[in-house]
Amino acid sequence: MDYELGDEGLIKESELANGPTFEDLAIDDSLSDLQRVTKYVCSNIPLQRVIHVKMLHETARSVGFQATCDQLLPLLEPLVCDVEYVVRQHVALQFPPLCQFLVGADPDTGYKVLLDKLIPLVTKLVSDDQHEVRSAASESLVEMAALVKPEDQGQHVLTIVLPLAHDDDNEQFRISAVALYNGLAEHFGPELCQQFCVPELISLSEDPVFRVRKSTALSFSNVCKTAGVELSRERLIPAFHRLAKDDIWGVRKACAECLVNVALALAPPDRGPMLVPLFESFIDDSSRWVRMAAYQSLGPFLAALEKDQVTDELVGHFTSMATTAASQLGGSGEVDIKFHCAFNFPAVVSILGPADWLKLSPAFELLHNDTFWKIRRSFAYSLHELARILGRGITETQLATAFDSYLHDVQDVRLGVMLHFADFLENVSPSFRESYLPVLAEFDSFDNTTKWRFREVLSGQLAQLCHTFTPEATFSVIYPLVFKLVTDPVSVVREQSYHACPLLVARLSSNPDWLTAVVDKFVTLAKSAHYQDRQCFVKIGASFLSTTSQQDEDAGEALEKAKAARSFFISKLAAVLFTLALDPVSNVRVVFSEIAIKHQQLFREHPDCPDSLREILTATAFTCVDELTTVLSEQVKVRLEAQAKIEAESNSMDKLPATTIDAEKENESSLEPKSEIPEPIEAATDDKMSSGGAVTNHVALTPAASLAAPPIEAGDAPESASVHTGDSEEAIVAAPADSSETISESIMVPTDELKSSMATSTEEPPPSEFNGEVSSLASTDATGESTKVAEESAAS
Repeated sequence: MDYELGDEGLIKESELANGPTFEDLAIDDSLSDLQRVTKYVCSNIPLQRVIHVKMLHETARSVGFQATCDQLLPLLEPLVCDVEYVVRQHVALQFPPLCQFLVGADPDTGYKVLLDKLIPLVTKLVSDDQHEVRSAASESLVEMAALVKPEDQGQHVLTIVLPLAHDDDNEQFRISAVALYNGLAEHFGPELCQQFCVPELISLSEDPVFRVRKSTALSFSNVCKTAGVELSRERLIPAFHRLAKDDIWGVRKACAECLVNVALALAPPDRGPMLVPLFESFIDDSSRWVRMAAYQSLGPFLAALEKDQVTDELVGHFTSMATTAASQLGGSGEVDIKFHCAFNFPAVVSILGPADWLKLSPAFELLHNDTFWKIRRSFAYSLHELARILGRGITETQLATAFDSYLHDVQDVRLGVMLHFADFLENVSPSFRESYLPVLAEFDSFDNTTKWRFREVLSGQLAQLCHTFTPEATFSVIYPLVFKLVTDPVSVVREQSYHACPLLVARLSSNPDWLTAVVDKFVTLAKSAHYQDRQCFVKIGASFLSTTSQQDEDAGEALEKAKAARSFFISKLAAVLFTLALDPVSNVRVVFSEIAIKHQQLFREHPDCPDSLREILTATAFTCVDELTTVLSEQVKVRLEAQAKIEAESNSMDKLPATTIDAEKENESSLEPKSEIPEPIEAATDDKMSSGGAVTNHVALTPAASLAAPPIEAGDAPESASVHTGDSEEAIVAAPADSSETISESIMVPTDELKSSMATSTEEPPPSEFNGEVSSLASTDATGESTKVAEESAAS
């Protein structure tokens, strides 16, 4: 509960230095609401009293009728006499909800408490010396009077107002009485109003204090409405005319401000003859403020008149608000009058109709391009209504110009015209609508930085846009726009877009290729890796099962569309939707459960429904989404555990061969270099040289040479070197191939021991020439013993 004090400023600045401490302001939280209110409304600190006075009606509802009567109502009398006017003001505001609770809880006893205890307490506050307290008490008395029976109004309510109206020493009391007469007139009824309110109001309209006369001028409407047409025409309107000619401009301004309310209280035939001359006098008044008030009331005043009472002079006064009248007022008055003209423009157009558009057209041309953005915003929010009233011809020639400019105006103006984009297009010809397709295409190209409220207002109009354009234009522009908005990053935009999907399908049903493209696009959402897309698909499916009729559709047409949408869902979307019942993400399962709960029979009877889901829906008639979600979550858990077990077994099988291969490679790598002396390489014969045309160099690869190869890095493994022997008895060594594209998991990084042995044999002796032959000796020692052995073999 919010019990803010506001800015009443209960603790004065002089009290800040020596005011209440933190301990004094502390509240005992261990107390119940009733104990807190009972204790702290009697506190010496005004702040605590105000806070707990605001808790009175809520505490009454929590503790009940009897406790309220026994413990809370006795607290009201001292509070009504509190020394702080802010406390008295908030006590006055607590009376209406308290009375409503008491009368509602116990009509007989509560009504007696209302008459005997609560109304007398409010009487004291109505005559309080402080204006804020009197105002709050007067408002509360009007609300409480609605609970008083008609036969008790005179004795218990009217008697409160009469003394105030006759207090000649206090003008503030008479002002409060005038406001109470106007507010209580409908509760008093015609009889009391005619006997008391009408004479009192006429008497107060002649009060010597102008503030009382001004308040009286503002209080005629309800009294006229309740007193009746004849009495108003004969007695009240003449008094109103006298006030309209008062010497004080403030009184005349008050009459101009309430002119519309008085007109609505009169019979329609009496409005023009009695009030139009009065309005003319306000227009010609010497006071600038009276003229401004009259112009501000002109639009609603014209709407209150019958059409035959709207003269050319009145229309001329209205159009002058855009030109001469505005310039005469000048300053802020000029902008204010132009704004009122733009604001009331659709109402005046609806009165005059398309036939008199030429009278209003100049004003429209001036205002819709005005430099003040609030004037343009007013037209932006009402252009669709003007288009509906004026028809296609005027809309396409004049209104469309303003519409086009507002589409690229400041944000507030642009938002207003986009809010009724589809409504405006419905009032132009089909060929003219096509020119606005690029505007919608721009929305399709907007990124996520675009103001989301523009996308929101557009998403709410997708249903209209689906049948506004031709099927071809709908497929080329509206279909991409719908798909973009149903996947919008902002939730409120997505939620307002789903309803357009069935209407889009219905519009494109004439072309099977289009429907196939739409279905494929929807299915991509269901197969997306992102859970939000899958969630969108479920909600799209739900939109086909909960279609709503448009305002201009009859019941039969709406039923046919609902059947078609349901059939489309069953044949095209249901099978894919069932795959998401056991989605790994709970958000998707919750949305699925929501639609499954509403359509359990449809899901059970569908041939593509999985057996597991059919068993779940058959076993239990679910009524709560959480129940079905829990069951589906258990199924998902079982599935995930089984899948994890299978993957674990598969991984163990995969690791066994790899380990074996690695071990073999490790064994080969760890072999010590053999001490055998390699045989010298035979020289190529002359026949071989002549046939080959070149000398082939032969390289013998020994174990030591293989160990001298650089270490194999993981992910960059060369192929194993292989030696091929052919008929020519040539030993050809295959160079390592680049295998960066394929990585073998069986390749092991050399151990420290292997690296050490490789490091000792990284240096090879340079090749030596012998009889024109190149010999590569893989392993030699420092004394050259290998070379000697080779020479001895050659000599033998």
